[in-house]
Amino acid sequence: MVDNSDFPPSRLTSHCDSPYDKETVPATPFQAARIRMSVHMFLFLFVFFLLSLALLWHLGWLHLPTSPSRGGAIHSTVHRLLKPRTPDDCPACRLASPASSAGEPVPVPVRPWCEVKSRRGAPKRVNTEGFACPNPQCRYFSSTDPRAHALIVLAALAEGLDPSAAERVFGFRQATLTRWLMRAGKHAQVLHERSFCQLRLPHLQLDELRTRLRCSTRVLWIWLAIDPLTKILPVLSLGPRTQNAAHTFIHSLRGVLAPGCLPLFTSDGLNLYFYALTAHFGTWRQEKRRGRNTPVMRLGTEDALKAVLQGLGLSGRLNTAFIERVNLTVRHGVAALARRTWATAQQSSHLLAHLEWWRAYYHFVRPHASLRVALVQPRERGGNRLAQRYRQRTPAMAASMAKRRWTAREVLSCPLVPISA
Repeated sequence: MVDNSDFPPSRLTSHCDSPYDKETVPATPFQAARIRMSVHMFLFLFVFFLLSLALLWHLGWLHLPTSPSRGGAIHSTVHRLLKPRTPDDCPACRLASPASSAGEPVPVPVRPWCEVKSRRGAPKRVNTEGFACPNPQCRYFSSTDPRAHALIVLAALAEGLDPSAAERVFGFRQATLTRWLMRAGKHAQVLHERSFCQLRLPHLQLDELRTRLRCSTRVLWIWLAIDPLTKILPVLSLGPRTQNAAHTFIHSLRGVLAPGCLPLFTSDGLNLYFYALTAHFGTWRQEKRRGRNTPVMRLGTEDALKAVLQGLGLSGRLNTAFIERVNLTVRHGVAALARRTWATAQQSSHLLAHLEWWRAYYHFVRPHASLRVALVQPRERGGNRLAQRYRQRTPAMAASMAKRRWTAREVLSCPLVPISA
């Protein structure tokens, strides 16, 4: 037997110290310093982050998306200042300057066309005396000798129809239709250059269309300009969306306008237009500031813009509604420009020729609904038809380029004015 009288009950159980039995042990000075240092470092990083965001916002590098409200989109009032350009920034202006034309090479003697062309094909039946090629890059440019060039007889092509569909409808090969389209496009381009020159247009709207070729991922842009009053398209260009392409587009536009004509330009806010317009239409003056001459650009104001638009019979609000509507008309007229289409053009030259032919048809053949004029006395048509209440007009009629609507045959057979030798 074991005598347990000497062992108290407290020795048979383990003693556990609870944290609630005694007070918490205070932190040491080292631990308190570490806590304070962590709090200070967090506050420093937070303040540095806020200052960085404020600096980026002030410099305009931080663009936060703004959610549109029911009342309309929120527009930022901070605009980046754009530097105007000079004619020296335009490649076409530099080439046309007297300094660049001083060292031109001697032109190569032109051989008669009868010695260059093949003997195959139909013989020449049209007398081309007094006519010349209007292409400045052609070796027969401004040559009126009938032995040195030939006049190409043009054919018609349906408006807005895909060449592959035209092959099934008319029974001609697609290569033949493409060749006719190329010839019609060249003729339409020359007709436009001869007819639409020395224009005085008070208002022009500018925009561009996006398209691509069939076997290429490269994006092409169609540069367009429209007069909202007469609905004519004075300039049409095809190329990339670059500053050189914008300079070429505005340079061509200035070439068709009369000297001293300065229209009111409106666009979608593309900066390329600002640089090109200031380079070609900018009016510069010399002002003395602090002993030096500084070029200053003279731009208009919002009140002057509203007054000019209201004087033209428009609403007075800045918009691009007319050029956007023309974009839809172009996409409906040229099958290669329709959205999600299989009828894309194979080459840029084919697309440009199709656009030139469509523009000639749009100007002379196709009537524009917004240009119609109400007749004083309705004309009876006979039969069960309603009386004619309006006189349909084309853009060429509104611009005083034609007195009546033309047919496609008249457009293609229109004799061009000979170029004086």
